[in-house]
Amino acid sequence: TFGDDHMIKMKTISFALCLILTINWAIAESPTDKGVHTISGKGSYTRIEPEDEEAYTNLSIYPAYGYFILNNLSIGTRLEYTASRQDEYKHESIGIGPEVRYYIPIKKIYLFSSISYLYRESETGTSPSYMLEREFNQLYLSIGLDFFISKNIAVEPQLSYSIYKNKYSRDTFKPFLGNDGRELSFEVGISIHVY
Repeated sequence: TFGDDHMIKMKTISFALCLILTINWAIAESPTDKGVHTISGKGSYTRIEPEDEEAYTNLSIYPAYGYFILNNLSIGTRLEYTASRQDEYKHESIGIGPEVRYYIPIKKIYLFSSISYLYRESETGTSPSYMLEREFNQLYLSIGLDFFISKNIAVEPQLSYSIYKNKYSRDTFKPFLGNDGRELSFEVGISIHVY
């Protein structure tokens, strides 16, 4: 029957994909070889307690996934999540986008350059009826290095330059929160290379 044939085809395709991934992992000898998967991330939590005001908290999480399609060349996805709160003020932002990285191996240090794009949406305000919605389109150019502290785990400092464009739900907020702009940032994270 059609259902049984379809199930056999799906099992065959699943088995073939698992076999290809297993062979890629078995062949990879270096953290930037073709077939290697990477999971990386950065994060922070801040709590500020001014003397005469409510406490301000901020949580930021930046996970990423990559796959080496060729030796030293990976493609992947990055996510960004930020949440801030002070008294009734609330800000929340989430973003997703593709990333391409090229590595230059030098012993235990792997220099890289990357380009990525991020689409992000955010809400800022004090109540559901007074929330500003904003969309960001952000292009990142980065350089950094993976310094391996073990076979699979690297510390990852990175310098990034980005250009962003904003789109607001209400134009009245534009003068207060800014228009398009540029950003320079330095971050340190952890990267796990699975091979």
